[in-house]
Amino acid sequence: MASDRGTHDDPDDWTPEHRTVRGHARWFVPLLLAPVFYYGCAVLLVLIPSDRDGIGALGFSLLTLVIAACVILGPVVCLVFVVRGLRRIWISWRRSRGHFSRRDRQQIAEARQGHEAVEYAIRLREDLLRGRGAPILRPADLMPAHGEVFHLRGACRYQRFYGQDVTYTTSSPMAYGRPLFVAAVMLTSAASNSAARSSAAAAARAQWREHQVLDTIVTDRRLFCRSAARGWLTFDYGGITAFHPDAPSQSIVLEFERGNPLYLSGPIVPAATMIMVGHRLGAEGLRSHASVQQLLASRGPAAARLNALEQGRF
Repeated sequence: MASDRGTHDDPDDWTPEHRTVRGHARWFVPLLLAPVFYYGCAVLLVLIPSDRDGIGALGFSLLTLVIAACVILGPVVCLVFVVRGLRRIWISWRRSRGHFSRRDRQQIAEARQGHEAVEYAIRLREDLLRGRGAPILRPADLMPAHGEVFHLRGACRYQRFYGQDVTYTTSSPMAYGRPLFVAAVMLTSAASNSAARSSAAAAARAQWREHQVLDTIVTDRRLFCRSAARGWLTFDYGGITAFHPDAPSQSIVLEFERGNPLYLSGPIVPAATMIMVGHRLGAEGLRSHASVQQLLASRGPAAARLNALEQGRF
C-alpha cells in the first residue's frame, strides 16, 4: 500500500501528499527525464560509428547494444515511476476525501478495535481498583465452579509451544551394475536420507503449534478455550508462573507450572490481562505491574494511530 505521508513527520504539520511539491515531483521529474533518456541515448547511438576503429569491433557491438537498450528501457523505467507517482497522488486525494478502499477500511477497523480494547481494559482496571469488579456474563453452554464468575468472552488466536516425537524412514538400496550407476544410486539414497532426517528434526523441535482461532472465556479463576478436537480446555490462574503481554498486538504468552506455554491474541486479551493481574497480585499489581504499565503506555499510540488512519495517513 502506498504511503500517504506529506512533507512533515509532525502530525500537526502533516500535509496530504497530493498537496505537496515533493509528492508531485515523484511523477513530474520522471516524466521530464523520459524524453531526455530517449533523445540522449539516440544521439549517442548515432555518434558511436565515428569512433568504431578506436574501440574495436567487439567493444563497438557491446556499447551499441547497451545504448540501444537504454533508448528503450530508459523511458519505460521513467514511465513506470510516473505511473507509481500518479497512483500515490490519486490514493492521497481519495483518502483525503474520506474515500477508503476495502483494505483501508480493514486497517481502520483493526486500529479502532485495538484502541477500544485498550480503553476498555483501562476502564476495567479503574473499576477493579475502586472495588466495582468486572462485568458479569452468564454463558449458557458452560457450568461454572462453585462461586466462579464469568467476565469476558471473545475469539482469540490460540497457539501452544512444545516439541514432539517424529518418526521417519530411510532407505538402503542395493545396486548392481556399472560403478557409475552404483555410485549414482548410493548418492541419491544418501541425499534422500539426509533430507528425511532434516525434515524430521525440524518437525520435532519445540515451536508454536496448533494455530487456530478459538472461542475464549475469561473468568475470575481461569481461562476457557474451546478446541474443535479436544473440547473446552482450562487454564487456571493459580498455575501461571509467568505471563508476557504485548499491548500493541493485543497478545499474551502464559507459562505454567505444568503444561506447555500458551499464546493468545485477540481484543479481549488486554482486559483479560487486567483480570489475571488483579486475581494474582491484587490492587498493588494493578497499580505497578509491568504489564499494566505497558498497557497504559500504549493508550496514546493506539489513539494516535487510529486518528492518523482516519485522516488518511497510512
